[in-house]
Amino acid sequence: MIKVLTYAKKQLSWGTLQDLDKRTSTVWVDCLNPSKEDLRELSRLTCVNLEDIKETLDPAERPRITEYPNYTVIAFKSPYYKGHQVITITIGIIILKYGIVTLRTHEIKAIDRLFALTDMQRQNLFEKGSSFLLYRLLDFIIEDYFTVMDAMDETIDKVENKIFKNTEDHIMKDIFKLKKTLIYFHKALTANREVIALLDREFVKELHSAHVHRFQILHNDLNELIDIGSTYKDILTSQIEIHLSQVSNNLNVVMKKLTAMASFVLIPTMISGIYGMNFVFMPEIQWKYGYFIILGVMAFSVLLLYTYFKKKKYL
Repeated sequence: MIKVLTYAKKQLSWGTLQDLDKRTSTVWVDCLNPSKEDLRELSRLTCVNLEDIKETLDPAERPRITEYPNYTVIAFKSPYYKGHQVITITIGIIILKYGIVTLRTHEIKAIDRLFALTDMQRQNLFEKGSSFLLYRLLDFIIEDYFTVMDAMDETIDKVENKIFKNTEDHIMKDIFKLKKTLIYFHKALTANREVIALLDREFVKELHSAHVHRFQILHNDLNELIDIGSTYKDILTSQIEIHLSQVSNNLNVVMKKLTAMASFVLIPTMISGIYGMNFVFMPEIQWKYGYFIILGVMAFSVLLLYTYFKKKKYL
């Protein structure tokens, strides 16, 4: 699916790929899963090499900036919700002198939010030129990272509460799933920061100098996201240590209780063992209540041990 927005003569309107041929207005072309025919037509109208366009559609492409004589290609990582899991995929951006082209294979929330703006808001974006439009697009993508981080913060708190309440096996799976996400986020954010740094240093000639300084804000935001991710990784590492300590402590408590329970039969077993031996003379056997006295001694020993262990909090 291809969407085209054109801004000419202070009017913003929906257009077609053919508007790229005019080159007299600011154009934004968004390509979602474009067909081979669409890519060839896009290459013809923009004079962008077809192979360069195809490379930007690779979801695993590493963030980068590649400058060519008549255009610049940017690959930028964006968060993507895959079911209940959040991964990072690459969005391709081709910067032209008269507009930008975005290429993607998945729905990106940042782009959907740009299209969801009111006509007046979109017109304000286009009035400031394609450089500002690029800035807002990257800004929305980085905002999505902050949204994911906020949700991850809540998840980490929930996992922490579960750790202190119980020691279920699935808690470790949750922790390692979060750590894996943070590792991929760290790689994506670090690479994205390199891209923004090049934009901030006016590496891309198609950008208007009046808007270049804005990319420093995005650079600072990415630094903050990287710091947040590192903090979360440290927290999760601490949670793993706490969880393992709790498992070990719980095992010690179980062993302590089992030892205490085994002690209840220790003295009675010793007494019954003595009377199981073939002694010639044992006076208490001749007593009328000897049998009940011995049973009482056994019961008293169990009660005495129970009181002792209860006082020591072994039970």
